[in-house]
Amino acid sequence: MPLHKRIKPELLDSLLLIELANNGIMLKYSYQISSNKNSRILFRNASYNNLDFEPENTYKAALFPKDMVREGGYLMVSFPEKNSLILKNMNSILASSIGLLLILTGSFAYTIFSILRQKKISEMKTDFINNMTHEFKTPVATIMIASEALRDPDVNEDRKRVSKLAGIIYDENIRLGDHIERVLNIARIEKDDLKIERKEVNIHDLIHAVSDSMSLQLQKKNAKINMNLLATKSTILGDELHLSNVFYNLIDNAIKYSKEAPEITINSNNTHADFVITVTDNGIGMGRDQQKKIFEQFYRIPTGNLHDVKGFGLGLSYVNNMVKRMGGTIKVKSEKDKGSEFELRFPLA
Repeated sequence: MPLHKRIKPELLDSLLLIELANNGIMLKYSYQISSNKNSRILFRNASYNNLDFEPENTYKAALFPKDMVREGGYLMVSFPEKNSLILKNMNSILASSIGLLLILTGSFAYTIFSILRQKKISEMKTDFINNMTHEFKTPVATIMIASEALRDPDVNEDRKRVSKLAGIIYDENIRLGDHIERVLNIARIEKDDLKIERKEVNIHDLIHAVSDSMSLQLQKKNAKINMNLLATKSTILGDELHLSNVFYNLIDNAIKYSKEAPEITINSNNTHADFVITVTDNGIGMGRDQQKKIFEQFYRIPTGNLHDVKGFGLGLSYVNNMVKRMGGTIKVKSEKDKGSEFELRFPLA
């Protein structure tokens, strides 16, 4: 009996459909039966397409393999949508794998960032401790020397020397107290324990008072202050003590970071609802990278091999914090070796 008479296409199609359904395969399929003698196609379903039977989507099985006498053949079944089904079933696995990979990558990046940041903070704190030790050690050593001199009977008989030594001790005590106050202020700011008063303060009067109190320091460095206080409204709501410290720090930095005789210019003006004041100097200036860091705690502008600029790196961090607490903003413009300009903007009272 020839092969085409031994197979019923209707029965074959039903058997294929049932078996595939039993195995959870609900894909469209194409099939054909061919002779094993001359590869002649005997049957094929209506949806058959020449493009359907691609090797990666086609499965082949021998028909009547144990029949050695009669003609045998092959059944070929192809699933054109096989790849789309596999990808669809793998969507959840792929999504979870990609999500896990992103989480791992993010965690790794965050860990590296945290390590580098902690390293940077550790280095800055080490520099801060070294600077603080030096700054505290200098007045303590001066006080000790002056105190030992006062114990000398010969010195006690000379009233001028006694008065001079007493003045040195007094000045160094004030200097030491100022250092301690700066560190304590930063500690209070971090704990949010710093009390700020809200009352009307005339900034023009405040700036004149600060410049007068720094007159000796300005004379020592041959510094010059040019004031162009043109604002018609200069009263804001703030804390007079902390505002004084803000302008003291800005002027002090302008003096410290100037190579030659410092020249400081202070301008003021009004916008629609703000009081704007700028403090400009002719100092060493800074690059863009440094401008992003100067308001961070412990950060200090590098001065090369020179270590003549004293401080803790807390001044501008304190200034930034105080200005923001009083509802203001602060910006810096600077170029290397061309000086810096700090712009402070406060809402009017």
